[in-house]
Parts: sequence; structure tokens; C-alpha cells
Amino acid sequence: MRYKGAAAALVLAAGMFLLPRAGLGVRMLNSLAIANIFAVYALSFDVFSGTTLYLNLGHTFIIGIGAYTTALLWRMKGVKPYIGIPIAGLAAMAVGILVFLPSLRLRGAYFAIASLMYPIALYRISTVSPFSMILGGEGGIPVPHPLQSYLAELPAAEARRAFYTTSYYMSLLLLLASAAAAYKIAYSSFGVVLRGIGQDEELVEASGVNTLRYKLLAFMASSYIAGVAGALHVHILMAASPEILALDTTLIPILSIVVLGGLGTVIGPLGASYITILAYEYLWGVMGELRSIAFSLLLIALIVFKPEGLIYTLYAKARGALGR
Repeated sequence: MRYKGAAAALVLAAGMFLLPRAGLGVRMLNSLAIANIFAVYALSFDVFSGTTLYLNLGHTFIIGIGAYTTALLWRMKGVKPYIGIPIAGLAAMAVGILVFLPSLRLRGAYFAIASLMYPIALYRISTVSPFSMILGGEGGIPVPHPLQSYLAELPAAEARRAFYTTSYYMSLLLLLASAAAAYKIAYSSFGVVLRGIGQDEELVEASGVNTLRYKLLAFMASSYIAGVAGALHVHILMAASPEILALDTTLIPILSIVVLGGLGTVIGPLGASYITILAYEYLWGVMGELRSIAFSLLLIALIVFKPEGLIYTLYAKARGALGR
């Protein structure tokens, strides 16, 4: 069964690599690239919250640290994106540990409430003087595309499509690497302990396990993946702005993906990301800013009626049918 799963994953990955050759327009390629990024966001969220069940509503704070780190490195030191992006992941992990470590001792709703304050605070900091002079305020900090030098050498007619095609491939590579890491963490002995913490942390502690250590390691992995994704995201958008911290544009889609896909399932958020982000992009033209309300209602409905995740439920049923 394991080899069948690996073969199916390779076939799916190959199909995703061939998508740009299927005649897709640049707008669709851009939407798919953003869907890949949000799938990574959801996976990074799932690595920690999906296993320990510590609801980290401050995940956009970690993403924002990664985004602003690579932007500031470019603006102040001229650091190229391919160097700035991995450094941004390390910065997100370091700052995340520094800020969240006291909160990791909290449990349940207390942790969720405490974590929510961090992105709100960072959003305010980035938009008020004197910090806005450094962080760019509402307009953000302009940053180059990771392959800007390559794109600049192409004819204008080819450069536009190459921009979106390369963005798609870079986001896809990050997604595949993140999915492999998330799967390895979730279905290892380390992941078993994390799930035990989610089920009954006091019992796990009573067995002699240092739960804080496991939570901290999971949080570090989650933060690094989220920081790298946030850095790549702003380079694809070519601007690091407070929008990446906002609840309606980043956190709600992430939560929608995780709940629709299935918390702690890894495979669920991968499928749900494409459905959610493509629908979110489409609803912008239909409903405008009201799309956030629609997705909030969807999120509530899924939590109430399908808490185990719709995508993972369908996947499990299909897998069972194929197995029979």
C-alpha cells in the first residue's frame, strides 16, 4: 500500500509539473501559484496545530516575519531573494520561538487568544509612524521577483508568461518539499507523540514525556516552513505589505483550507487549497470584500457539520473503494 501511495504521489506531482503546458492562461497560472503558497501555509499550520490541537491564530504573524525579513534584507542590504528567502525562514523561526514560547505553556482557548494578538500588533506596527517608514506602511516594501534578472533578458512578449510560469514552478517545488516534510513529521514516532498531546496532554506528561520540548520542536518546523512560504509569496507579489498579516486575506483562507481538508491529515489541505483559493479568487469578482463573510460562514458550517474534513473524508472513501 505504501508503494502504491508513493506511485500515486509521483504521478500527481508529474501532472502538476505539466499543467503550465496545458495551455493555461497567465491568470490561471497566477491563481495556481497562490494556491500552492496557501497549501504550504496550511501544511505549516497543520504541522503544529493539526497534531497538538493548539489552535495558532497567530500563524500570519510568523508568515509576516518571513515576508518582511526578506523585504528588509533586499531593501537595506541588497540581498538576493534566493539567499533572503531561506534566511527569512530562520528569522521567522527565531522570532516565533522568542514571542510564542511563553504562550506554549498555555492551553486551549488561552493559547488561541494569546496567539491572535501577535499579528494584530504587527499589523498596527507596520502601518503607524515611525515604524511605517521602515516597513513601508500600507503600500509595503517593493521587492524583486526571484528570477528578475532572467526575466529582464527575455523579450517583453515572453517575459509576462515566463513571470507567471516560473512563479508557479517555484511555489510548486516549495509545496512538494513542504508536503514531504509535513508527512514525515505527522506519520513518525514524533508525530505520534504530538497527536498524543492533542488527545490528552496530561496523560502524555504523566508517562514521562517532556511535552513542551515536543511542542517547541513542532512549532519550530511549522514556523520555518511558514516563514519561507511568506518570503516567496511576497517576492511573487513583488511587494511585502501588511495585507499578508490580515485576517480576511490570509488567516481565514488558511483556516478554511485546513477545516475543509481535515485537520491533521496532510493530504486534506493539499486538495482543499486549490478548491478554496480558486473559489476565493473567483468570489472577489462576484462578491468583492463580502467573500470573507461567505468563507467565514462556510468555515462555521464545516466545523459544525463536518469537523473531520470533507476532502479527507472523500479521500478515505475513495481509497477504501479502490482497496476493495
